[in-house]
Order: sequence, then structure tokens, then C-alpha cells
Amino acid sequence: MTSKTIIIREDVYRMLLSIKGTRESFSDFFERMVISRRNLDKLKELRGFVEVKDKDAVLKELSEISIDERISILSEIFAIVNKKNTDVT
Repeated sequence: MTSKTIIIREDVYRMLLSIKGTRESFSDFFERMVISRRNLDKLKELRGFVEVKDKDAVLKELSEISIDERISILSEIFAIVNKKNTDVT
């Protein structure tokens, strides 16, 4: 399989590193993000619904749990947001 090199800023690299799985390659991470684009759209919907007081603590905690656990947590958050959106309309 061929590969490509991409160049990103250090701050972007650190952000990506903080959200990818500890045993996940960047290729696998990007593939998962592209496949789950719907989830990215859902994350954008969370703006205004969720306030994080200590972002570093949340990111540290998320980095210590498995991908499946992260997905489960996000699914619960999405369900709450969808319920709020349904209740409002």
C-alpha cells in the first residue's frame, strides 16, 4: 500500500493526538473520521449545548479510555442533544 506525507502545524498535531486512540494509527484515525462524518456534523450541533470548564481535564480523561467507550459517551451526548432539539420543536 502506498502512503502520502502531509504537513500540519504542531498545534493541530497535538489536538489530533489528543483525540485519536492510543493504539490507533493516524491513517486509521483519519479513516474513522471520514467514515463517521455524520458524527462530526453532530459534534458541530453540540456548540452552545455543552460548556466545558476544564477542557484539558476532559481531554486527558478521554485519552485514557478506549475508542469504544468514547463512542458510547458521544452517542449518549448526541441522544440528549437530539432529545432537546425534538422537545423544542
